[in-house]
Amino acid sequence: MFTLKQLPLPVLEAQLAACQAELQTRLGPCQLRLLETDDIPALLGLERYCFSPRLAFGRRRWRNLLAHSGCQTVGLWQGGQLLAYLCLFPHLGWQALEVRCLAVHWHVRRRGVAAALMDLALALAGQLQARSLRLEVDEDNPAACQLYAGLQFVPLRRLTDYYGEGRHGQRLMRSLEGAHGVPGV
Repeated sequence: MFTLKQLPLPVLEAQLAACQAELQTRLGPCQLRLLETDDIPALLGLERYCFSPRLAFGRRRWRNLLAHSGCQTVGLWQGGQLLAYLCLFPHLGWQALEVRCLAVHWHVRRRGVAAALMDLALALAGQLQARSLRLEVDEDNPAACQLYAGLQFVPLRRLTDYYGEGRHGQRLMRSLEGAHGVPGV
């Protein structure tokens, strides 16, 4: 098994419930749930706060990610507002779970939301028996770089001009125990 959409529903629901309980201790009443195409307007709204127009995913890309790909996106809601999301993609070739994107509204930054969502990603990677969790990060985002370093992510390679001319990225990876106790690659 190597797709989030085929993860047994009780397993996925248990992981979401545990993460939601942690987030409720930090934020008060909130809901964590899988996003669907009906949530695209809220996703686009949050992207306006978090990313430049050149980097933000558009309506077409979100529609594809939510409806047609192997991605799953988890959204954090409070009072009808999307406060954060985490988009995950199981990568069969790497035997890894890839964090396609993570966004947190500035109203709730520095309150452990990103760390809780990354803990969820690690738990789901374990359920999928992935060998690693991978992502890309903008070198000019010190808060994100610090978060990932604290979660034991290590650089794999520098991505020159990945976020635009003169804005470089890093591909990061955290090794995990694989399906048969084999350390991640």
